[in-house]
Amino acid sequence: MAAGQVKARATDLETTRALDEQLSNATELRSDLQQLANLLRNSTFIGKVLALRSHALLVAAAQRLREMTGHRYAFAEGFEILDQQLWIVEDSPIRIRE
Repeated sequence: MAAGQVKARATDLETTRALDEQLSNATELRSDLQQLANLLRNSTFIGKVLALRSHALLVAAAQRLREMTGHRYAFAEGFEILDQQLWIVEDSPIRIRE
């Protein structure tokens, strides 16, 4: 086999490997896009986004409440007020005096 043919085959092999990698990435992207399309079609995507956003808000609000109350109170799941010294969820929410 001539040196030129060996070099051409090596180049072909590199090209084939690069195309295989691109195909693999495209296949993964297509699968992700199909999942996204399914979520958007049945409205679960918006629900999941809202749930994630709500959880982020809960975490931030719980931290703020801990800071404001000397780490006595925080928010539990569902935004109930948690007494962190007694480890109980308060029956009634804290009322802000006007």
